Order: sequence, then C-alpha cells, then structure tokens
Amino acid sequence: MNWMPNVFHRPSEKEVQESHAYHKASNKAESYLNDPEKLQGLLQQASTKAAHHKSGPLEALWEDLTTLLRMLQAYGARKYTAIPVATLLMLVTTVGYFVMPIDLIPDFILAAGFLDDATLIGLTIRSVQVELQKFREWEQVNS
Repeated sequence: MNWMPNVFHRPSEKEVQESHAYHKASNKAESYLNDPEKLQGLLQQASTKAAHHKSGPLEALWEDLTTLLRMLQAYGARKYTAIPVATLLMLVTTVGYFVMPIDLIPDFILAAGFLDDATLIGLTIRSVQVELQKFREWEQVNS
C-alpha cells in the first residue's frame, strides 16, 4: 500500500477534506476562535508562511488569501465580527491546515507541497466570496 499521495497531480477538494490533516485542523478550529491570542499566533504563522510562498500554487489566490487573513485578524481583534460562525470555522480550519507542514502533501516535497493547500484555500475562497466582499467594503469605510 502506498502511504504517499500522488504528488504529480493536484488533489481533489474531497481528498483534502477527507485527509487526517484536515480533520485535525477542523478539530482545533474552535479552540482558536475561543482564544484571541492563539488565533493571532496562528494568523502570524500563516502570514509568514504565505509571504515565503507567494508564487507557485498560491499566486492565483494571493489577493483573496491575504484578505481572508486580514478578515480573521480583524475578527480576532474584535473589530469586525459580522462573520457567521460556520464561515469562521471554515476559515480557521483552512488556515490551520495551511500552517501544518505535514498534511496531505507535506510541504517539504518540492514543487508539489502546496498543491493541497492551494486546493483547500481555493475551495474556501469560493465558498466565502460574499463574506470577503463584505469585509473589503467594511475595510474601505473603516480604514
């Protein structure tokens, strides 16, 4: 039995969501939402990791990914709280998955390690486009 996923193809959204790493990130999401300091630490990790991997699979998602991170930072600071709980859980699960170095395709696998991250981030962004737009509009008024 092959324990390593096929790193030569982008995994499907279903493969990512059924992975052990996704379930682990999902199980931790609520604890991040209940602890603003812990959430800010997670977001800092994600921002740093994203900045180091701006090109490649994340490049097409960059603008929405950075908006997503800003929205969660504003939520953690209790400046922007108009986000449904289910959306928050999805966002934090995605960010938690992203920061895990060992997930469906471990990040150390060159040229493929971020394909699963990009798949999940893309799914999340498509699912929360309305919320991202509302946040962008809020930012314009409140910056």
